[in-house]
Amino acid sequence: MKKDKVTIPIVTGDKDTDALLHDEQVNQRGAIMSKDNKLKVVNLDCCLCGNEIDTQVIKSEPDKVIWTEGHNAEPLKEGKCCTKCNMDKVVPFRILCTIDDKLEKVNQLLLKVNHSIKVDGVKNIYALKYQQRLIEEVVLETQSMNRIADEWEKYDGK
Repeated sequence: MKKDKVTIPIVTGDKDTDALLHDEQVNQRGAIMSKDNKLKVVNLDCCLCGNEIDTQVIKSEPDKVIWTEGHNAEPLKEGKCCTKCNMDKVVPFRILCTIDDKLEKVNQLLLKVNHSIKVDGVKNIYALKYQQRLIEEVVLETQSMNRIADEWEKYDGK
């Protein structure tokens, strides 16, 4: 027997961005909607600190709950976390992972430059161009890490 799909509106507060989800998707994610389309609050505990997950509300209408399921705690742990753990643990860890990957790339580029200088010297024009290209890549990766750090400072200061 085929089950009919029913769409239930999730109210975001912005008529242009209100999304429709099928009832199966809503049930899989734990957001339970009543027939009058009001969000029922689902009480979940943070998988990192164990505290109850806070609800997300619209700043202009603090009584209007739009999300009760927290934030994705991965890669620290599988599950959902509260806003505090997301800001204090998950997001910084993700940024650290990104910067760590970039540092590894910079390290590999510098090792190539060092190897090229030892093997090819600095008098060969082709070797110098290759070394210059590697150094330019190091500069780009370093600038990228600086942008990430600057964005985090803006994000963390909110």
